[in-house]
Amino acid sequence: MRLRSLSDQRFASVARSDLLFKRVANIVVEFWKLSTLALVLIIAAGCDLTGQYDKKFLQALDEAKRRSAFDDQLHAMFTDVVDASRQPVGVKLRLPKKFDNESKAFAQNTITGLSDMPGSAYTLVRELDDNSGAKAPCVVAINTVPKSAQKNEPISSAVAKAAAAISAGSKWEDVTLPTLSGQPQALKRMRIETKIPVPDAKGKIRSIDCRIDIYEIDAGSNAVLVAWMTPQGQAQKHNLERAIEASMGTVEIAAAPAGDAEAGKAAGGPGGKAASGCF
Repeated sequence: MRLRSLSDQRFASVARSDLLFKRVANIVVEFWKLSTLALVLIIAAGCDLTGQYDKKFLQALDEAKRRSAFDDQLHAMFTDVVDASRQPVGVKLRLPKKFDNESKAFAQNTITGLSDMPGSAYTLVRELDDNSGAKAPCVVAINTVPKSAQKNEPISSAVAKAAAAISAGSKWEDVTLPTLSGQPQALKRMRIETKIPVPDAKGKIRSIDCRIDIYEIDAGSNAVLVAWMTPQGQAQKHNLERAIEASMGTVEIAAAPAGDAEAGKAAGGPGGKAASGCF
């Protein structure tokens, strides 16, 4: 009986050892499978285990976010700035989507105090509502002023005088705006806070708060003025301040191409609806 008991104990001990070995072996096999799978996933994802992939991924993500901020607000097509003969002057930008085919186009600057600026003008007017449903005009006006026409004073001085007549204390300031490339865009801006008369639904004139932002761009033999007029309520509801800064962040300046009449037409023709080439 004692011999049998010892034999049973030895058998049980061997069985336990064998079971423990099998469990350890299974754990090792599963760990190997998981390690192999992780390595395959890393390789498939393009990681090189040096951090380069993470850096490139973050850069791509940052670029995608920047592009989205512009693409959400602006038309994909650029608008060429043209002179009085409809020739490009070497400046172009993307306009906000709010200025769509419902906008009205004019061959003169309709912004208060800027209608007498020399040179040529291209203006888009788009009526938008505020949170109460009341509508008011939002305006972008682009003036091209030949430097040869600035005989007595530079156009920046003329604008400063006009701005001071609208709102005392207005002055040119240096601003930097975000761009698609991530490099800041440096421009000159005149900001005017004022009030404008606007008729309500019943035709009664009311006075509303309004902001006028004027940007000056040096285009070689021309000075380009891009002026925006946005009533406060419309600007808040439609996020126009962000859209305008995004638009000015897309400004590209190059030498004006010679005799490119077709490119001039791409900026659209004033006198009615905004031309499809702009948008």
